[in-house]
Amino acid sequence: METLTPYRLTLEGRTLMAFGPSVILNQLVRVPNARREPTGVRMPVTRETLLIAEALGQPQVSDTYAELRRRAFRPSLGQLRAAQTALTAQGIVPDLLPHQWEFVAHALPTGGMLNGSEQGLGKTRMALALALAWGCRRILVALPKDLAGQWDQELEGLGVPSSFVNL
Repeated sequence: METLTPYRLTLEGRTLMAFGPSVILNQLVRVPNARREPTGVRMPVTRETLLIAEALGQPQVSDTYAELRRRAFRPSLGQLRAAQTALTAQGIVPDLLPHQWEFVAHALPTGGMLNGSEQGLGKTRMALALALAWGCRRILVALPKDLAGQWDQELEGLGVPSSFVNL
């Protein structure tokens, strides 16, 4: 089994710096307005940059970076209420965990967002909640056959008819 080599994310003023394996740095340098430096990659601090950087592996983070991320991803009360209202309007009151509500609240007004969560943190449920909140009437999901059961269970848990999704 291949192990991921962690890399390091730090905050330097208003810039996010990545240090570590060149494979990861080669991907991060593709972020808009990122630039390669002799020791790493310098990127602007945006939610998208943070998500992309974290989705590439298992970063070790500095305390300042951890605080930045905590602040960047904490939705406002208005965002949370908007997400709950959008779902309630569709007749859905999902049983979401706090981190899932935060993701839905941030993604709802943008029309999309990268979800690079680890296994078991509810990506399926968050995707379905967002699709419902956006008013989707049907969605098509391409996935490995052995995951179809997981989607069926999540649909039942949200009270959504299985005809809503073509697997």
